[in-house]
Amino acid sequence: MGTLTFLLGAGCLVLVSLLTRTPPWQALRGVSWSVLPLVAGLFVMVAALDQAGLVRVLSGFAHAGIGPVGAGLGLLSNLANNLPVGLLAAHLFAQARKGRRRRR
Repeated sequence: MGTLTFLLGAGCLVLVSLLTRTPPWQALRGVSWSVLPLVAGLFVMVAALDQAGLVRVLSGFAHAGIGPVGAGLGLLSNLANNLPVGLLAAHLFAQARKGRRRRR
């Protein structure tokens, strides 16, 4: 998924550069590079929660239904940053889907 995201981003950069007739590095100068370590840290944090077993525990709640889990994730995303909660939700539902496939 990371490769696809990179390719789509690079394609958009090329397209915008062609349409505005500016070199791509001009757009890259405007990027807030200080945010990248923060985002990388959020990915590491969610991976650590997964390794600690929190995702496995929370995925058990996913079997209760999407409504309660969605409400809980919505509340959590208002209390915390949306990005780590979204990443946690993606891991949670992927884990729940794997568990459902094993039971069949």
